[in-house]
Amino acid sequence: MKEIKIRTPVKCDKGHFNYLYYSVTNGYVKDVRFAYPLCDCNNADSYKQCGDDELCTGLRDKTNVNIYEGDKILIKGNIDITFDFVKGSYYINDLTKITEVVGNIHEGRNK
Repeated sequence: MKEIKIRTPVKCDKGHFNYLYYSVTNGYVKDVRFAYPLCDCNNADSYKQCGDDELCTGLRDKTNVNIYEGDKILIKGNIDITFDFVKGSYYINDLTKITEVVGNIHEGRNK
Protein backbone atom coordinates (compact mmCIF):
# COMPACT_ATOMS: atom_id res chain seq x y z
CA MET A 1 0.00 0.00 0.00
CA LYS A 2 1.10 3.57 -0.66
CA GLU A 3 2.97 5.51 2.00
CA ILE A 4 1.33 8.84 2.92
CA LYS A 5 3.70 11.54 4.19
CA ILE A 6 2.26 14.17 6.49
CA ARG A 7 3.59 17.10 8.48
CA THR A 8 1.81 18.86 11.32
CA PRO A 9 2.68 22.39 12.51
CA VAL A 10 3.20 22.45 16.28
CA LYS A 11 4.21 24.93 18.98
CA CYS A 12 5.57 24.28 22.45
CA ASP A 13 4.24 25.91 25.63
CA LYS A 14 6.77 28.72 25.12
CA GLY A 15 5.52 29.40 21.57
CA HIS A 16 8.46 27.92 19.64
CA PHE A 17 7.40 26.60 16.21
CA ASN A 18 8.30 23.18 14.79
CA TYR A 19 6.98 20.58 12.37
CA LEU A 20 6.16 17.00 13.30
CA TYR A 21 6.82 14.77 10.29
CA TYR A 22 5.43 11.25 10.03
CA SER A 23 4.26 8.76 7.45
CA VAL A 24 1.36 6.31 7.42
CA THR A 25 1.38 2.94 5.65
CA ASN A 26 -1.43 0.40 6.00
CA GLY A 27 -2.82 2.39 8.93
CA TYR A 28 0.47 2.32 10.87
CA VAL A 29 2.35 5.51 11.76
CA LYS A 30 6.11 5.38 11.31
CA ASP A 31 9.15 7.64 10.97
CA VAL A 32 7.94 10.24 13.48
CA ARG A 33 10.42 13.12 13.80
CA PHE A 34 10.62 16.85 14.41
CA ALA A 35 11.93 19.15 11.68
CA TYR A 36 14.09 21.18 14.05
CA PRO A 37 15.80 20.40 17.36
CA LEU A 38 13.50 20.81 20.36
CA CYS A 39 13.62 24.21 22.01
CA ASP A 40 15.23 24.79 25.40
CA CYS A 41 12.21 23.22 27.12
CA ASN A 42 13.45 19.94 25.52
CA ASN A 43 10.09 18.29 26.08
CA ALA A 44 8.31 16.76 23.07
CA ASP A 45 5.09 16.43 25.10
CA SER A 46 4.84 20.22 25.43
CA TYR A 47 4.28 20.64 21.66
CA LYS A 48 0.65 21.05 20.55
CA GLN A 49 -0.80 21.18 17.04
CA CYS A 50 -1.21 24.77 15.81
CA GLY A 51 -2.50 24.20 12.27
CA ASP A 52 -3.96 21.64 9.89
CA ASP A 53 -2.06 18.55 8.77
CA GLU A 54 -0.32 19.07 5.43
CA LEU A 55 0.04 16.23 2.92
CA CYS A 56 3.13 15.69 0.80
CA THR A 57 2.34 16.40 -2.85
CA GLY A 58 4.73 13.74 -4.13
CA LEU A 59 6.75 16.44 -5.92
CA ARG A 60 10.29 17.53 -5.05
CA ASP A 61 12.18 20.72 -5.75
CA LYS A 62 15.57 20.95 -7.47
CA THR A 63 17.33 20.25 -4.15
CA ASN A 64 15.27 17.05 -3.69
CA VAL A 65 13.15 18.54 -0.86
CA ASN A 66 9.57 17.22 -0.63
CA ILE A 67 6.89 19.79 -1.45
CA TYR A 68 3.99 19.83 1.03
CA GLU A 69 0.62 21.55 0.97
CA GLY A 70 1.11 25.14 2.08
CA ASP A 71 4.69 25.44 0.80
CA LYS A 72 5.75 28.54 -1.07
CA ILE A 73 7.82 27.65 -4.12
CA LEU A 74 10.05 29.69 -6.37
CA ILE A 75 9.21 29.31 -10.06
CA LYS A 76 11.48 30.72 -12.75
CA GLY A 77 10.24 31.46 -16.25
CA ASN A 78 6.82 31.01 -17.78
CA ILE A 79 4.74 28.04 -16.67
CA ASP A 80 1.81 26.18 -18.20
CA ILE A 81 -0.92 25.48 -15.63
CA THR A 82 -4.13 23.52 -16.26
CA PHE A 83 -7.03 24.21 -13.87
CA ASP A 84 -9.66 21.58 -13.13
CA PHE A 85 -12.55 23.56 -11.66
CA VAL A 86 -14.68 20.46 -11.11
CA LYS A 87 -12.06 18.83 -8.87
CA GLY A 88 -10.83 22.15 -7.50
CA SER A 89 -7.24 21.37 -8.43
CA TYR A 90 -4.53 22.47 -10.81
CA TYR A 91 -1.65 20.83 -12.61
CA ILE A 92 1.68 22.35 -13.54
CA ASN A 93 2.41 20.85 -16.94
CA ASP A 94 6.15 21.54 -16.84
CA LEU A 95 7.42 20.56 -13.38
CA THR A 96 11.00 21.43 -14.32
CA LYS A 97 10.09 25.08 -13.69
CA ILE A 98 9.64 24.44 -9.95
CA THR A 99 13.06 25.31 -8.68
CA GLU A 100 12.89 25.30 -4.89
CA VAL A 101 10.78 25.51 -1.75
CA VAL A 102 11.36 28.96 -0.23
CA GLY A 103 8.96 28.94 2.73
CA ASN A 104 5.52 27.91 3.88
CA ILE A 105 2.29 29.41 5.15
CA HIS A 106 3.36 29.11 8.80
CA GLU A 107 6.91 30.45 8.71
CA GLY A 108 6.85 32.83 5.73
CA ARG A 109 9.53 33.07 3.08
CA ASN A 110 12.88 31.55 4.03
CA LYS A 111 14.98 32.90 1.15
